[in-house]
Amino acid sequence: RLIDHPVVRNKLAHMITKIEGLHAWAEQAAHQLNTMAEMELFILIGGGMALLKAHATQVFEYCAREAVQIFGGLGYTRG
Repeated sequence: RLIDHPVVRNKLAHMITKIEGLHAWAEQAAHQLNTMAEMELFILIGGGMALLKAHATQVFEYCAREAVQIFGGLGYTRG
């Protein structure tokens, strides 16, 4: 089984850690969007949202790359 290999477990643990941190950040941002006044949002939240978007892109690219390493080269095929 694939999960029995320590390297695979380590890669999955790193992916889970990154995604959980990103999820917590996105939940915090969603809470701020729901609770802040509209003018406050325009002033305070823009930079944080841009950072969240950039970080999400990096995390998901990392996870996709590691998943291809785990499951083989067929991860990047054209449909």
